[in-house]
Amino acid sequence: MEDLTGKVNGYRCQRCDRSVYFRHVHHGTTPMFMGCKATEGCKGTMASMMYRVPPEAEYFVTYEWFKPESLAGYSAEMKDHIRRGGLDYRPIQVEQKDSDG
Repeated sequence: MEDLTGKVNGYRCQRCDRSVYFRHVHHGTTPMFMGCKATEGCKGTMASMMYRVPPEAEYFVTYEWFKPESLAGYSAEMKDHIRRGGLDYRPIQVEQKDSDG
């Protein structure tokens, strides 16, 4: 499997037609489909763009794929996924800068 660390992938919702972008923080596998993360309340399914994203996607990354340090709190299915090399995702935390500079 190709190491995609640092790469950006997008997912487009088949219902609301909006997209979100994810960056790989760690090497591992990610899903082809997931529930919509682009529009609050949307029940659509997002499909992977298979890493064919526009160059400007780099500026719109809002989630990251990561390998958890601990399996505590995960369901049995997610634990199995992670043990087999799968990744979890989380929103990217943006650091706030002081207005003083």
